[in-house]
Amino acid sequence: MARPITINVLGPFEALDARGSRLEVRSRRSRALFACLAMETGESWTRARLATLLWDKRSEQQGRSSLRQELVQLRKDIGVTSPSDWGHDPFVCLPEQILTDVGLFRSAISSGDALQAASIWRGELLQATALTEGPFADWLALSRSRLREAASECFASALRATDDGDDPLRLEGVALKLVALAPENEEAHRCLMRSSASRHDLAEVIERYRLYAANAGRERSGEPSAAMKRLLDETIAAASRKGISAQSGFSTRWIAEINRQHHTAAAPQPTRPLPIETATALAVIPFVDLSPGAASKVALADGLTEETTTAMARIPGVFVTARQSCMVYKGAAVDVRTIAQDLGVRYLVEGSIEVRGKTVRVNARLIEGRSGLHIWANNYEEQLGDFFAVRNRIVLAVASQLQPALMIADLDRALDAGPNNLNAWTRLQRANAHVLFNRSAQGLFSAISELKQALAIDPDYAMAQALLAAVYTWRATWSASTRVAGERALALEYAALARKTDPKNSFVLVNCADAAIYSAGNIDLALELLNEAVERNPYDPQGLALLANANRVAGADPADSLQMIARAIRISPRDPRSHRWFHYAGWCHWKLGELGKMEAAARNAIELYSDAPAQWVELTCALGLQGKNAEAKAAAKVLRKLSPAFTPDKFFGIAQQFYGKRFAGPVKADYRSLCSTLQRAM
Repeated sequence: MARPITINVLGPFEALDARGSRLEVRSRRSRALFACLAMETGESWTRARLATLLWDKRSEQQGRSSLRQELVQLRKDIGVTSPSDWGHDPFVCLPEQILTDVGLFRSAISSGDALQAASIWRGELLQATALTEGPFADWLALSRSRLREAASECFASALRATDDGDDPLRLEGVALKLVALAPENEEAHRCLMRSSASRHDLAEVIERYRLYAANAGRERSGEPSAAMKRLLDETIAAASRKGISAQSGFSTRWIAEINRQHHTAAAPQPTRPLPIETATALAVIPFVDLSPGAASKVALADGLTEETTTAMARIPGVFVTARQSCMVYKGAAVDVRTIAQDLGVRYLVEGSIEVRGKTVRVNARLIEGRSGLHIWANNYEEQLGDFFAVRNRIVLAVASQLQPALMIADLDRALDAGPNNLNAWTRLQRANAHVLFNRSAQGLFSAISELKQALAIDPDYAMAQALLAAVYTWRATWSASTRVAGERALALEYAALARKTDPKNSFVLVNCADAAIYSAGNIDLALELLNEAVERNPYDPQGLALLANANRVAGADPADSLQMIARAIRISPRDPRSHRWFHYAGWCHWKLGELGKMEAAARNAIELYSDAPAQWVELTCALGLQGKNAEAKAAAKVLRKLSPAFTPDKFFGIAQQFYGKRFAGPVKADYRSLCSTLQRAM
């Protein structure tokens, strides 16, 4: 028997040859034909029945002729060309060497293997096919219903068979799939609450309970079951005995505890995202530096990680997790399957770099996240002066494995973004590291030093100019020095140079927009730059979040901004910059009058990075506006410690600079009210 071909019709259609390479089946009717033959095997399908189902608006003779032509093309696409392999007239069936995920899914259910069934289930039958009128639409709707029912019953039975002594993490994937199928299922929510509790993540336990109450509770007139209430109470009680914060109540003790952080950005611990099934989801794990001693090129490894991530994001149809989330796993001994599950991706790219003398050797691997198996691996050895050529070859090779039909031109543009000067590029990576992971005054000073060295090597390096503009802006916004005006002027000067040098680079556009907002108060320019940046690179979470904030300032619907911020967090769920995104979200909630959510967003921002005065301003306002005066005074005390020169009048001046010409009327009155709230707290 020939080596098997796999046809996946659960979720997005996929045809794979024996090596796992994708086969092109472009015809929608061919895909529909595969779904029919996968769902009903044996001599269930006659040519007349298929012709009537798929070509119902044609005569019987025309339908059979169309079916015959479709089968001829299908045999060519799949590479199984013998007509006899596809059944004997009048019947049509799948060749023996073709396996289908529907068949494997049903076998797993029959054997009671819910874990295997859940791993196979990727979504609805022909997920991307929209239902219309006609016989095939009716058949597809009925088939989808039957499959959903079978999947739900299998997954629910597996969860019902567990007890409190079982490991909830083992069935977490099953529960996630069941919640997607049946949001009201109590067993699924119970399993997810228990799995979150086993990770000591009380915030996620509470969030899971809220989701259960919003969905399953509707079946009981809004009243969650007594068993679920008991589970929640027991989990909170157990966490209290162990000293774990629920992050739901507020106390001044929390302020004292969180304020022990200094100059360190904490990596968020997000709710695990559901796997992205509608696109190829990929993350590039930090490349490891294996160079001996003085030859160490950590900056090169980090830069290769970033460039590979950027290039992957240019591939149409590929969802790429931002580099900053992946950097959390740098140097960590974590199983690749766990990383893939944490980030909600299907594929991982990992590798290493080793410099010996004037030679650089790069190893790269493409890994299937569910199994941990290597799909592709290769190594490259070149002279160090040709490092960028090596990088380009790696990216092109990985991309060709993911999507054979990728647009080479788009990828080439991404690869050519940097200068052909290794030292300048390295300095930019070092500056990025200071900005991301060390936000103290010394950290920003070090970033400026690295960027100026990069520009000394390459005076026209637009990305270095743009990042320098942003760093000067951040220093000026909250600096107590007398050089604030001078640093803002430098920020605008470098931003103008960067935009002139490389006006279409999304990194340049986002950082120049930061300077336009906070150094010039020019929201209109920022919106222009950010809209273009997001159009050019829709996977840049910082660009999305900053655009959301600028839209809110410009008077757009804050609810839309919140959705954009949520998308940024989804792209990069463990991003060190996400404290800023929660900060932006807090002010959106303020505009909507959602003061409790404003407080929660401010606390999220502070828990990720506790030394940013702006976040303590937001928290003080949120507490004071709710009448939580004692807590507001405690937060204001921390604010004074972080920024001794801060006053409500200075905050008013910052807002005036921020809003620019829009700082009038209701906006000005709103900030007068906020200043009064701050004054009472201080």
